[in-house]
Amino acid sequence: MKLTENEGIGKILADFVNCIWLGLLWLACSLPLVTLGASTTALYYAVVKGVRHDRGTPTRLFFSAFRENFKTATLTWLLCAGFLAVVTADIVILRGALLRRVAIVGHLTVNAFGTDYTDASGYEHEYATEVIRLMEQGVDAIIPGEVIDWTAISYIRDAVQQGRNKAVFNVGHYNWEEPGMSYMAEWLAELLGDEVPVRFVPAGDIYRFD
Repeated sequence: MKLTENEGIGKILADFVNCIWLGLLWLACSLPLVTLGASTTALYYAVVKGVRHDRGTPTRLFFSAFRENFKTATLTWLLCAGFLAVVTADIVILRGALLRRVAIVGHLTVNAFGTDYTDASGYEHEYATEVIRLMEQGVDAIIPGEVIDWTAISYIRDAVQQGRNKAVFNVGHYNWEEPGMSYMAEWLAELLGDEVPVRFVPAGDIYRFD
């Protein structure tokens, strides 16, 4: 099946009808599911060659590409389907252990954002404690700046021991700040108009993991 028209609205309508027809062929040839790869390859080939570039009858191009690419396309599709099945099963089985909400937070040190204090009602005004409250409200993991072990980190350690999904991704004090220092070197060089040399010297990670 092919409708053609060289100019104007007729060409647009002809391409539209040909695309619908190819879509129906794709659907019919994909029903066994095993042939989904071959039919998708054939659909792409027929649309590009037959509809876009007008180099043949879309129907003939579709079935020609279906036959020629059947083995390769089917094998590729089955491998992809198998991979997706494994990933889906992994997500379903381990969905209770997924980290769904991750928060980027600041330094978890004493007096990091003002003076820590306890008000008359006994409410603790301290940043790390606020982060703990945040995690109690549904945040699963945090990416902090500087850390100390006896506040939020202890909370996360205890939560993990209880089987709860809590985690911390501690990138380190120096690694956390270096992107800002790198940007500052560019900003200073632009501000000074290159009159004074400005260079960024990375400190690197103070820890080594072998």
